[in-house]
Amino acid sequence: MKDDIIRTIAIIAVVVVIGLVLNFFDERERDKEIKTFNEGICTECGGDYQFTGASGRTTKTYYYTCDKCGHTIEMSEIMK
Repeated sequence: MKDDIIRTIAIIAVVVVIGLVLNFFDERERDKEIKTFNEGICTECGGDYQFTGASGRTTKTYYYTCDKCGHTIEMSEIMK
């Protein structure tokens, strides 16, 4: 009985730790994408990024292309 409780607590702890680690990496990726998007201003020439398309079924990739130089970036979510 006591072993079952300890095992259950250990499983819950492992699940929580895995969730926290995945959340941490997700936040880092989001911060990186926000920096890359640069509020919609192309870092190559200063033009404006325009939404140009999306691809994927389960995991979407969104494409933004500069209206001046044609530089394209890929995002995992729609940027505003």
